[in-house]
Amino acid sequence: MLCKLNGLIRLHLSGNKMKKFSVNWNCLQNLVVLDVSGNEFSTLSTHLWEVLPSLTTVDISSNPLYCDCDIIPAIKELSKSPTSSFNQGYAICVAPESRKGQNIFEISNSACKDSHRAYCRLQ
Repeated sequence: MLCKLNGLIRLHLSGNKMKKFSVNWNCLQNLVVLDVSGNEFSTLSTHLWEVLPSLTTVDISSNPLYCDCDIIPAIKELSKSPTSSFNQGYAICVAPESRKGQNIFEISNSACKDSHRAYCRLQ
């Protein structure tokens, strides 16, 4: 259904209890702003930027984000410019326990590298 909206540049899907958002290749190619705030997303994939080449701004605030090291690539995308993410102060981790209450933009990439190295040494 959304695929037919070729000229769509802003899509606001906030507060819909969505757990994921997917779009087919060659759909919404002109989408610049995506608002999925206030839903039930636990993670965000960089695949989103692959299928939506015009996407410059995403709002993922007020979602129950699981902030393990897998979310780091999405954070990098969201941090590319000051306007890449709306409501950054409200993008808060709910898990794991060690990051509960932390803003996703404060997660250190080096912490993930260090924990990965420690994990590799234990195996």
